Amino acid sequence: MKRLLLLCLVLALSSEIVNGQSRPLSWFLQQAYNHDPQIATSQRNEKIARIGKQINHAMFRKPVLSGDGLALWAPGTSTWGFSKSITNGGEYDALLNVRYPLWQGNNLKAYDMVSTAREKRANSNVLFRKHDLRMQVTNAYIQIYGDQQNISYLNGLHKLLREQLNQLNSLVQGGLIKITDLKQISLEDSQIQIQIKSAINQLSQDQVSLNQLCGLPDTTGYQVNEPLISPNIKPDSLVNTNSSRFLRSFSIDSLGLSAQQKVQDTQYLPQLNALVNAGLSSASLRNADHSLGFTAGLQLSWKLWDGGQKSLQHQQTELDLENVRDQKSFEKIRIYQQRNSLQKTLQALRDQIDQQEQQVNGYRNLLDTYRTEIDKGIRPVTDYVTVFRQYLNSKNTLNTLQIQRLQTINELNYWNW
Repeated sequence: MKRLLLLCLVLALSSEIVNGQSRPLSWFLQQAYNHDPQIATSQRNEKIARIGKQINHAMFRKPVLSGDGLALWAPGTSTWGFSKSITNGGEYDALLNVRYPLWQGNNLKAYDMVSTAREKRANSNVLFRKHDLRMQVTNAYIQIYGDQQNISYLNGLHKLLREQLNQLNSLVQGGLIKITDLKQISLEDSQIQIQIKSAINQLSQDQVSLNQLCGLPDTTGYQVNEPLISPNIKPDSLVNTNSSRFLRSFSIDSLGLSAQQKVQDTQYLPQLNALVNAGLSSASLRNADHSLGFTAGLQLSWKLWDGGQKSLQHQQTELDLENVRDQKSFEKIRIYQQRNSLQKTLQALRDQIDQQEQQVNGYRNLLDTYRTEIDKGIRPVTDYVTVFRQYLNSKNTLNTLQIQRLQTINELNYWNW
């Protein structure tokens, strides 16, 4: 009785998990994008870079307005104190200053180039992170689909064995087979029940892993649909890797290095500013109303020589750019090798699946034949049990190959980006 109750509980649990709420792959991908902290950080960095451009325009295109105030009292007598010719007893200033940058177009372009590189880097980080998440989430989704298929398959085997037990029980009563033969089938069914429990536990663990990857606190069971993914095959050529999005990162690196060099070069350009101040500047409060006025002029600064630092900085930048080019060339070869290897693996899996399907069908037909022969009393149950185990192993292998094929397609699509 206890064994029957336990069996009913296992079957009910497996039915609840496998037949729970259905969630498509697109839903999990969107959840992962929405909850990933790296994506959120990169999106904020992208906004920061755009604000940086506004700061650059304010710095090089708009005047700076400031105010100065000063009140100094310098007491003294005929025998002590500062010289009257210098202090005249004090100093009182209230000035409004305006500084307006002139001829700053090259400076603005250089600083905007840096902000553009940062913006592109942040945007690229968002795309790369989403691409990585797509592969990781899809792989986890495929794993859960494989768990569901395994549970469904094991439940089907359990149902088949229960039907066989009911039919064989009448043969035992008729004396056509031994009670020990019936017990062999019963033991096989018990083993299937153990595998069902293990498969349910594995499914629960994989569901938790997918939830964590997507930032979901939900712990309830759910069902996934069959992943409808197809291979994105690229021409098998090293030249075709030039269009890979993976290589765009190196272009952004080069842009960033060139931009930093341009910013460093701006310190060697002449810097011209227009200066104006107006207000009060007096040595005595008594005559303050007669000390209102203004000044206007130009301020020029130009670094003419710094010991050859500019040339050395250019050499450093060129070496950094060479490093980027070398890394890009290495990455091109790696992408090509990954694509080529995965395409061969995918073709090999297709061939293996075709062969395995033929083997599974062969075992299934053999089981049907053995079942008919057992009913006639010309085939021992031990032969049926042996072929059943072979069928079980063959079917498990087929399920594993099918999941490996989906995962290989997912990885191939990742590298064919």
